[in-house]
Amino acid sequence: MKQTMNASLNEYAEKYDHYRVLTKDNRFYAINDKVKTYCSIQIIKCSTPTPTFEIAQSYFEWLNRVSKSIIKTTFEKNTYKLYFRFFKKPLLSLTIIKNSETETTFAVSGGMLAKQNQKGTFTFKKVTESDKHYVIALEKFEPSLPWLLYRLTQAPIHEFVMEKFQQEKRVDRVRSPY
Repeated sequence: MKQTMNASLNEYAEKYDHYRVLTKDNRFYAINDKVKTYCSIQIIKCSTPTPTFEIAQSYFEWLNRVSKSIIKTTFEKNTYKLYFRFFKKPLLSLTIIKNSETETTFAVSGGMLAKQNQKGTFTFKKVTESDKHYVIALEKFEPSLPWLLYRLTQAPIHEFVMEKFQQEKRVDRVRSPY
């Protein structure tokens, strides 16, 4: 299984050979200062094989719960919106562009923290058909914040949140091949 998981990380890493890649056990972060995009790839393990949309739902519900509703998520018209408790405008809007048993992909479609008209995606993807392991990938995200401010604030917060979600799912520790 570790080979399959490493192959999944390799698949993503090959796409980001022109990025600066930071790795940890079962996740990596890719940063391109030139085009100012950010990618975050993690592997989680569920107790049973689960449709990817259910994993996405569990992520957004978990985010509400662990933030004690400081971050509020809503879902309507195929779009998740993430709000800071005291703001009326969403921090992020994520709209479904692909949904199957093995992959659910959201386009970063708006919000105060995202640059408009971007190609960023947030994907939940099954590693193999018979497996309980899943890749969660934020790719080509373009922040609205100035790049240095983003790198010092929003990016580390995202990394922390994703690490905690991995712990929630009790991921098997896999050594990164990088």
